[in-house]
Amino acid sequence: MQGKFRIAALVAAVMTLATATSIAQNQPSTPRQGQGQGQGQGQGQPQSTQQRQMERSTDQNRAAAHNRLQQREQGRNRTHAASAQNGKGQAGGQGIYGGNLMTEQERNQYRERLGSLGTEQERNAFMAQHQEAMQKRSKERKVPIEVTTE
Repeated sequence: MQGKFRIAALVAAVMTLATATSIAQNQPSTPRQGQGQGQGQGQGQPQSTQQRQMERSTDQNRAAAHNRLQQREQGRNRTHAASAQNGKGQAGGQGIYGGNLMTEQERNQYRERLGSLGTEQERNAFMAQHQEAMQKRSKERKVPIEVTTE
């Protein structure tokens, strides 16, 4: 799930940059009708001002996209850390190791047990025991182990 959010954020950033780039590239190189020296403007002056404004706008768009990506990532990190401490079975956002080999009741019991453990050391020991049990179950059933987030 976390990978999907990262991909979506990257796609949004790329689209923003592509839009800004295409806008910058579509600027005319010669004055349009109604522009130019006939109205008291030098040919090079308005275009260079316009180009600087476009570059500034592009830089601002990049900075805004970068800030949005950082905020999303920080929010996801806080959510995953909170879920690990609250015992929702997603230590670090990783899900339940071997969840595909467990019944729904077993997954719920796993989450409850993980949440009831007081220290990080107890949680790590519990998860190590769980991992061994799931590896044994995987060999018995001849089913590959998956990490589930359900």
